[in-house]
Amino acid sequence: MKPRLSILGRIVFLAFVSGLFTGCMTQMKQEWFGGQSTIQLENGTKVGLWLSPTHRQGGVPFLLRKDGSEPPYGLQVFFPEPDPDWEFVEIHEVIIEYEDGTTDTQAKETVWKRCREGMFSGTLKNAVTRHASCRISEKVSISKKGGRKSGLSISDEFDAEPVESLIAPTFWVRAQGG
Repeated sequence: MKPRLSILGRIVFLAFVSGLFTGCMTQMKQEWFGGQSTIQLENGTKVGLWLSPTHRQGGVPFLLRKDGSEPPYGLQVFFPEPDPDWEFVEIHEVIIEYEDGTTDTQAKETVWKRCREGMFSGTLKNAVTRHASCRISEKVSISKKGGRKSGLSISDEFDAEPVESLIAPTFWVRAQGG
């Protein structure tokens, strides 16, 4: 009597062989925002505002790889062309107004010094906690040489882009840049 493979045994065998030859399957889920840009304020100061998602990876070796970006998002703030007399940039308050009317406020003070490239930059971790369109406003002060200070108000809108999700062979996902 010949041994027969059950349907479940065949599925497991095919998944194993597929994993060996293709590097497994990948499930990707991307939650991004549009509207990320460098803006110019009324006084001529340029400031960049970007939302950086949390990246997650995991899975079962040779079978399934999970990869994605999701909340919470860090708010990256940078001043690409600061005045030479700037010494510090202080973020006093960040207000996130979501499209549904709810508001999150972060009032912890953050101070940045000039980095090697000559600009001021940093990331406020976990600033945006949901994948929803929002307006981000910041109250900032600039400390200049000689002890002078000036205040800035920065505000920009971010549009939640549709969630992208797919399951595909890993070799194809990597060929697409994922």
